[in-house]
Amino acid sequence: MSRMKRPLRAPAVGLGIAFLVSIGLLGTLLGSTADSTATYDIHFSNDAQMIRDGIGGMGLIIASVMLVCLVMAMRESVSDHQQRSRRDLATAFGLVSAAGLITAAGLLLTVPFTTALGAITDDTGIETSVQAGLAQAGSVTLFVAVVPLAIAVVLIGQIGKRIGVLPRWMSITGWIIAVFLLLGWAVGPLLPFAIWSIALGLTWGQSGSV
Repeated sequence: MSRMKRPLRAPAVGLGIAFLVSIGLLGTLLGSTADSTATYDIHFSNDAQMIRDGIGGMGLIIASVMLVCLVMAMRESVSDHQQRSRRDLATAFGLVSAAGLITAAGLLLTVPFTTALGAITDDTGIETSVQAGLAQAGSVTLFVAVVPLAIAVVLIGQIGKRIGVLPRWMSITGWIIAVFLLLGWAVGPLLPFAIWSIALGLTWGQSGSV
């Protein structure tokens, strides 16, 4: 099938990979959301963890950009007037989620960035209590950002099935993935979305009757 018939392939696969890598690398930090300041002090004193956090935060920025590209590519590929309401809603929720993801990335990157900069300029950097607050704010922002993402997943799955460019099983699993995303206060349930996104890119353009 030609590239023109698979407009979602690159952004959807890119989103899935970036999201999987970023959540995987940020898992320890995200899993510490309700922990004490002492836990964050130990975390941020580990240079290897700081590098993981930095790479994970950058991956989250890439995921945000890929999400914008995905919803815009979906929007351009859906011309059926009967699906315009769902298309517009999916676009809106996708863009809101992307804004939340990039905000979360900024918060989660603050400590690794300022620590690296402080090492160069010989500055003391951010106090431990503030570091914990920034990391917690970033984690909560991420968990909130996946709520509109869950809605966008359901809508994109429904649109693809209704216009006949997505297998039925992708639409059905979209509902399951949305539930996992809504359980995103734990890190593990966030990961299946990455697999679904990659599958979306690989299957968009197939018959919805499958």
